[in-house]
Amino acid sequence: MATVEITPKLTASVNFNYVTQIVKGEFDDGYSNQTTGSFNQWFHRNLDMGILKELKDLRTPSGIWASWNHLNPVAYNPSNTRQFYAGNYWYSFYKWFDLVQPVTQTDRYYGDVALSYKVNENLRVKATYRKQQNNIWSEAKYYSDLNESGTQTQGNCPECRGYYSTSTSNSNRTNMELLVTYAKKFGDFNVNATGGTDILRQLIKGNSANTVNGLNVPNLFTIGNSKDQPSVGNSRSDYRYSALYLTGNVTFKNYLTADFTVRQDWMSDLPPANSFIVSKSAGLSFVFSDILKWQPLSFGKLRASIGEIPTGIGTYVYPGFAYGVGS
Repeated sequence: MATVEITPKLTASVNFNYVTQIVKGEFDDGYSNQTTGSFNQWFHRNLDMGILKELKDLRTPSGIWASWNHLNPVAYNPSNTRQFYAGNYWYSFYKWFDLVQPVTQTDRYYGDVALSYKVNENLRVKATYRKQQNNIWSEAKYYSDLNESGTQTQGNCPECRGYYSTSTSNSNRTNMELLVTYAKKFGDFNVNATGGTDILRQLIKGNSANTVNGLNVPNLFTIGNSKDQPSVGNSRSDYRYSALYLTGNVTFKNYLTADFTVRQDWMSDLPPANSFIVSKSAGLSFVFSDILKWQPLSFGKLRASIGEIPTGIGTYVYPGFAYGVGS
């Protein structure tokens, strides 16, 4: 962040930030989850986690990865070894993340540029341009080995047949703000007021695709390698609003304060015939301890207020423009 005093009354400031984040792993404690979600479900608490970790790469000659939950030894059938060796739903926790690789990368840029002008000791004007941009990329790989190494799995984990997904999204948000502040003391009264405008646009675009019902070529992670028709998605959202607002308060001798706020927003998600909402509030505060002067009471205050804050209805809810593929 940098601030420059151009003149004694005019100040410019610039603020820029960049954050990048890479997340690998599953964050799911729901039913049938193969890691932490399993601990209070079908998990055996007598298992030695050290041995599970040591033997995570144990594999049969036919390519089945070892599981802690295969059938009893007496169930072994030489003509159907998979039924015995493959995990009865549960895989090795440690091997799971060798064979399941979800990753998401987020790059976020945000900042603002502002000019502030001091008209006099009581009046200031500030203009600000803000921008925030998020670029998100993600993909998930489920190795085809999972299909052979587990039984009863595909019902709750269709991805375990072999799976690949990828997605990208871009979110671009801009704000243009004009802020006017006024503060002055008139005898026993302090008067403060703030008014301004806020103009926003948020544009979001995204693309996604994933394989369906397994992979034709095992462990070839491309959308074109899907056994069935791939599932694709394309999303766009363009939301805007413009607002005017005014807030202020008047204080008498620092113990009695009346305040108010009013804001009107014109929003793109509302019907054209009634495209705005009005938020408003008013309040009164009384610090009675300043008058009472009672030594056991260090501070006493009464506060009463009333307000109303409507909201929009969401992008494309009215009159209904959210369509899926094939609509």
